[in-house]
Amino acid sequence: MRIKRLFPRVEKRYLPLEYEMHMGEDGLHYVQVYVNVGGARGRVRNLENLWSYGGKFEVERPDCKYIFVLKDEDRQILYALKSLNPQVRDDGTLVFEIQPSVLKFLRQKEGLQETEASAELKVLDEPVEPVARVDYDPKKGLFVQTGYRLDGGADPIPADQIKQTRDGKYVRIGNAFAPLKEISEQAKEFLK
Repeated sequence: MRIKRLFPRVEKRYLPLEYEMHMGEDGLHYVQVYVNVGGARGRVRNLENLWSYGGKFEVERPDCKYIFVLKDEDRQILYALKSLNPQVRDDGTLVFEIQPSVLKFLRQKEGLQETEASAELKVLDEPVEPVARVDYDPKKGLFVQTGYRLDGGADPIPADQIKQTRDGKYVRIGNAFAPLKEISEQAKEFLK
């Protein structure tokens, strides 16, 4: 009996995490992380503990010591979110500009609940096409419009209205990320 008190039983359990992702009207993404233990769901307000210490928490009871650890998948999700250099609000909400590779990764993971607004953001496989449209009106003369075309659209989108991702591999046009086709420096100058 006395030995049992000196050396309580130790149980390792996984810390079940859930994620809610929303895209605001500003185009930024907002993620809240929740822990759900025994049906009790609560928001994680201090994500630094999960990032810094690998998500290990200990709870001691008289008869048992519980060690809660993160699943590898949750650790990957948390580090992917951290890679976006999010602003962390006081309530634990992460605010960031999503990157296509991270968005694709997160959508493959269990435990992520994505709002309708966020789900509307698509990551396309077809790259934007650099285009030039030339019109001639005998009264007005020659008109040249340059830019990029997405999904066979009629009018070119001017290069200054297209926002590139941090890695320069994609552009965001409205609710779509599309790969940016490699073009020559001369073509880039012409598109400006």
